Amino acid sequence: MAQDQVDALLVSDEGEHITYRIALVELAAKSRIPTLYPYRELVEVGGLMAYSIDLADIHRRAPAKLQRF
Repeated sequence: MAQDQVDALLVSDEGEHITYRIALVELAAKSRIPTLYPYRELVEVGGLMAYSIDLADIHRRAPAKLQRF
């Protein structure tokens, strides 16, 4: 990616990215490519930034929304 002069990397939300999050984050950091991740968990292991919903918050709120119906 560095040889091709990539300006940035946008990681998709595939499940494998959570499994290999440490390797993915380390590879992007080693290449010095700004990377936008789909989940907070990738930022927690050293990723630059994430743009996504807060999965834990959604799970906390779900029971309250179900009680209204």
